[in-house]
Amino acid sequence: MHFFMLGAVAGGVVTAMAVVRNVIALRWRGPIVLWGFVAINFIFFGWELSNHEPLIPLLLAYISSIIFTVGSIVLNDPTRIRRWFLLAELLGLAYAIVVGSVSGTVFNIVNLTSIILKLLQDRRSERLSEPK
Repeated sequence: MHFFMLGAVAGGVVTAMAVVRNVIALRWRGPIVLWGFVAINFIFFGWELSNHEPLIPLLLAYISSIIFTVGSIVLNDPTRIRRWFLLAELLGLAYAIVVGSVSGTVFNIVNLTSIILKLLQDRRSERLSEPK
């Protein structure tokens, strides 16, 4: 609702899609689910673009959403997921800043921090477990 109240429809749409996608991805993972959600992203992107919305915020929101979609449905390796989600969160952060969402900005910074710390923790664990 926050993004819709800001007039940032793309943020509201991709957030709503994320909720539905994540619930579905808990039960089903496959090409139909993947391509269905990718298609929904493109449909909403096209719809907003046809309403003369600015291109850059739309690209930030929908590319981020597609990365999260592929990561949630296709990827299984936690490190690969985190690396891709790092990019998606950076795009989400840029979107939040562009549309003026303070809470979205804070949300993305917290998520980015969490991902980065976990990647660093994993790297440290790998180094410590290597034979000397």
